Amino acid sequence: MKLFCKNALIAGLLGLIGSLQAEEMLVFPLLPEWDYADSQESPEQAIIEFVGRGEDIEDWSRLLTVITHARDGSLPDLHSYYDEARARREAICPGMTEWTLIKQSADSILYESRTSAGCQGHAAEYELVRLLAGAESWFKVSITLRGTGLSKEARNKWIELLEVATIKEESY
Repeated sequence: MKLFCKNALIAGLLGLIGSLQAEEMLVFPLLPEWDYADSQESPEQAIIEFVGRGEDIEDWSRLLTVITHARDGSLPDLHSYYDEARARREAICPGMTEWTLIKQSADSILYESRTSAGCQGHAAEYELVRLLAGAESWFKVSITLRGTGLSKEARNKWIELLEVATIKEESY
């Protein structure tokens, strides 16, 4: 399955990112404080990244990432997808990331992670992530901050925003 990550369509506060062949897309409110930074695609996944207003992909303090990953049958469920992400991080930076599951269901996982400074030469990073399971794809939307985290108020705002993300079917 060849994936193609659409450019973010900003209609008001609506961002749409999805896969042309999967006929499903992630609908997520893209706030005006974000600038498009980069996108990449391969047969297995598509990635689109946004940085805080005025920042760039080489030097950011806030990064919003949306990943569409084809479900190839190697992972039976969303929790396996989450476990694989954790295993990849551990292989790169053993013992440097603390993970906290916030909320989970069969088709959605919300979690946060804190990675200590020094992992791959980077500053400490905090990530708040929502994983969603579509029929054809896995979706990941995340906010990553350089540093140790968010204030309680900002964290709660982002959790609410991430929980709004949904998968929509699209007809062509």
